[in-house]
Amino acid sequence: QRQRQRLENRPERTVFYNIFATMMLVLAVELLMAVASILAVNVTGQLDENAKDLLTMRVRNRASYVQEILRNAEDLEQLSEQITATTQQLLKSGDISLDTLDNGSEQSDALLVALAPQLLDTLRTKQVTGIFIMLNTHDLDKRKQDSLMPAIYLRDLDPDAAPSQRNADLTFVRAPAQLVQSLSIATDNSWAPTIRYRALGNRGFLYPPFQAAYKDGASLAASDYGHWTSRSYPMPGDTHEAIAYSQPLILPDGTVYGVIGVELLADYLWENLPCSELQNNGTYFLAVTDTEELSASELQLRPVLRSHCDGQPGSADESLTLRLHSAHTHRYLFSNALYIASVSPLDLYSRNAPFSGKHWLLVGSVPAVQLFAFAQRLQQLFSFIILITLAVGFVCSWLISRRLARPVA
Repeated sequence: QRQRQRLENRPERTVFYNIFATMMLVLAVELLMAVASILAVNVTGQLDENAKDLLTMRVRNRASYVQEILRNAEDLEQLSEQITATTQQLLKSGDISLDTLDNGSEQSDALLVALAPQLLDTLRTKQVTGIFIMLNTHDLDKRKQDSLMPAIYLRDLDPDAAPSQRNADLTFVRAPAQLVQSLSIATDNSWAPTIRYRALGNRGFLYPPFQAAYKDGASLAASDYGHWTSRSYPMPGDTHEAIAYSQPLILPDGTVYGVIGVELLADYLWENLPCSELQNNGTYFLAVTDTEELSASELQLRPVLRSHCDGQPGSADESLTLRLHSAHTHRYLFSNALYIASVSPLDLYSRNAPFSGKHWLLVGSVPAVQLFAFAQRLQQLFSFIILITLAVGFVCSWLISRRLARPVA
């Protein structure tokens, strides 16, 4: 009687319900097995890792290429020796004097005229957009701001093009009028016969290498005092952004009498850093950091030059904080968007150099939404397939259950 009462109290289940519930249970088990297989294989996670590995590989390859460009630009040893030899000859003959060499006198003009062919030949043989020399023999900390300094600043906007026989592709940004007339080279719109000392300190291409050698008594080789500008700059009156490498000119007796350097325009650099090779709206930028260990949890850096691609990572005057994201990538926020960045060091300074603590980096970054877009689309596709399978399975189970239950009913 008690068992009969339990049977009477149990809700009635039709044949259709029993068949339909069984088929839905089978469908649910199959879908759970499919989802478990996808999660076990971790397809989307592997795709995300592959995207980061591809970004890292491309940035490393491009960093090797950029480092070669910068290291080739640094090689000024032969030019420096030629300039020093010419200067010694003029000093020995009495044509110039170290006391008046940096005062914009006729003596400094005579030295610059004698050095101009050597600068011109070097500009033709090196893949740089400009070359310059500035004469100075006194402590820059005591030099008055806006004082005039004798100099040559020669520019070639397209160093990869075939040189013109009449030097029609070159322009003087700074040079004495006598030199402009003798070489018949056009002057830039911002031309001036001398460079005005702007007292920029460590931001310029004159003060860091010259003052380091001057204060140190020129105890190291000239190349050890070489310095890359850690900020881009335009020449006064000019619109071309550039970075420059410069090193001091040192006589055998240790007298520092100026600096020699080369310029790389931002436009030229970005021609050699195509953003198209970084998939999904990526961008390159050169940066400087004081952090030696790139695998630190936080990496503070300041962009020196930014590419002209969309999604630029920030102003060249703003510092950027990168946080470790994986073994080879970092992440940072810009304009409320998350970026994934790969950082590759550029070896520009020797370990015993005064500026070896400034570490140059090439950074390639891609918005996280774009970098992981394929994996996200695949995940959405899997979700869509599961939902479609569930919907189709539900309809088919309902039709089959009804068809099987009808004869019994």
